[in-house]
Amino acid sequence: MTGLFDAVHAQRRAIALLLVSLIAVSIVALRGMPASILPEVTFPRVKVVVDSGELPSEVMLHDVTRPLEESIRRVPGIVEIRSVTSRGSAEINLDSRWGTDLNLTVQQVQAQIEATRTRLPPSTTVDVRLMNPTLFPVLGFSLTSDRVSLAQLRDFADMVLRPELSRLPGVAEVVVQGGRRLEARVTLDPIALESRGLDAAAVVDAVRKGTTLQSVGLLEANGQLYLGLVDGRPRDLQSLDSLMIPSPSGTPLMLGQLGKISLEEAPEFTRYRANS
Repeated sequence: MTGLFDAVHAQRRAIALLLVSLIAVSIVALRGMPASILPEVTFPRVKVVVDSGELPSEVMLHDVTRPLEESIRRVPGIVEIRSVTSRGSAEINLDSRWGTDLNLTVQQVQAQIEATRTRLPPSTTVDVRLMNPTLFPVLGFSLTSDRVSLAQLRDFADMVLRPELSRLPGVAEVVVQGGRRLEARVTLDPIALESRGLDAAAVVDAVRKGTTLQSVGLLEANGQLYLGLVDGRPRDLQSLDSLMIPSPSGTPLMLGQLGKISLEEAPEFTRYRANS
């Protein structure tokens, strides 16, 4: 044992130099190693997220989830399909064999979904994504205020905060959740409709046709080419109140004569909370 200590003492400078060299090499290697909050791991799984408004879960299962599952089963390489259906939404997990080209699988799944699009309820949205640790948000911000309404906070998040965050390096997607949206609400009077021979569907169709932005063609003048637009969108509640609605009698009526128009918060059926 004494001989060992004597040998170490005799070579103390060489051992110290070796330790310093190992530390320096370790620091250089550590600085060059990739670092991330979540590892870049791609599993052989594809997630299909479906949103169809507020349809009941039974209707979602029969009209949305099952047609999509039947269509997606035709994609080669998929070994298992699992789905969760709730009111107005569904999640379908597709497991493939290890080593499968997932980019090709995603394209084939999207093609099968497009082939089934005509069988799905209107306004149904389908999003197909590769399953990996960065699929869902990894960083969240909460906006709160004692002086500003939830609708104003939502507008600020959509118009200011979201574009600024999207410009940051490495940000793939910014999703705004919660808050409230303002809408012009028309509450129709059944007595006024019946007395004028109208129904709610006819009023809705007239409002939809009368509040559009359309192009009427091009006009060449003064050496320039102008685009002609017809803008029927109401600028405020008063303009919406005076929107003309055709009636069976032939005399158009103002929308305000058929009901009450007000600026209200749109109904929200999903509640979001933070730090609770």
